[in-house]
Parts: sequence; structure tokens; C-alpha cells
Amino acid sequence: MKSGNLSLGKNESFKTGIRRLSLASIPSRKPQWRWDKNWSESQKVGINWYRYQTKILLPKLFPFAKECEKERPGTIVQEDGAPAHAHHIQDGIYSFHQVKRLLWPGKLARP
Repeated sequence: MKSGNLSLGKNESFKTGIRRLSLASIPSRKPQWRWDKNWSESQKVGINWYRYQTKILLPKLFPFAKECEKERPGTIVQEDGAPAHAHHIQDGIYSFHQVKRLLWPGKLARP
């Protein structure tokens, strides 16, 4: 294939076309995600287990459950199976604060 004064072979023209399309893999370092305290605050698209724990459980739900426990012993907190509610870290938090939780399955199997 001739282009102006340049003469390119079959492989060269193919490589040039790939480079121009930016499809060739460019060697680079793989990104590594690092957790930090402010990460959950910067994510405004939903609620994760950390935000649920720091914004809902500790300041609001646990004090409310403790107040309810005074008047109605045996109070149980019920939550659905949302990922923020069902995260394994929440089990330890409930145990630490001595709040009972009703385990609720996400979907019931039908016979």
C-alpha cells in the first residue's frame, strides 16, 4: 500500500489503523482502589453499609430502639434484605449495642 512517498506493508498498515483507533492496549499501571473515611461521603448515588451505619443506625435507630425497649421489653427491629442492612458488619454492631433484629429473608421460596 502506498501513501504519498511512504510505502507500508500489510502488517504496518494494520498496526497504524489500530493505533489511530486507540484500540491497541497501552501498558499502564492497574488502578488500585483504596478505602478512606471520606469515600462514602463522596458517593451520592445511594447508601452503602458504612453510610447506613454512621448516618442511620448509630445516631437514630439504636437510640430509638433503646427508648422503645424501656417501655416495651423485647422490642425487635425489623429490616428488609437491602445490601446495606444485610451486610455482615451490621451483625456485630447489633450485638455490640444489644439490639435485637428480626432476620427477614429477601425472597421466600414457594413449593
